[in-house]
Amino acid sequence: MRATQQNQTVRQTLTRTDEIDRALAAGGAPIVADVLGVVCDFCAIAMNKIFGDQPEVAAVYVDLDTKALSLVLSPSSSLSDAAIADLAVQAGYRIAAIRRDEAALGVAL
Repeated sequence: MRATQQNQTVRQTLTRTDEIDRALAAGGAPIVADVLGVVCDFCAIAMNKIFGDQPEVAAVYVDLDTKALSLVLSPSSSLSDAAIADLAVQAGYRIAAIRRDEAALGVAL
């Protein structure tokens, strides 16, 4: 059992901030993306700028400790996985994985 637990990939969940919580309360859709190469405040600023400028994005937060991009889309908005990956490339980074909805919140499916 112990070896199995060590081999499991840790999946980051949505980082909760006041802005994220307000966007969720308003009916927004949560997304978490694992970002490759994000290590410093400048990295976070670049990601926040690119994603924060998107009209579909109600809230954004980059967690440098977990290397995760937390997004909440505005109600009735959508942003494809490919669009998220393209925006990350514009900021200078790559996306390793994307989780949406319950998976982003850490709810077992």
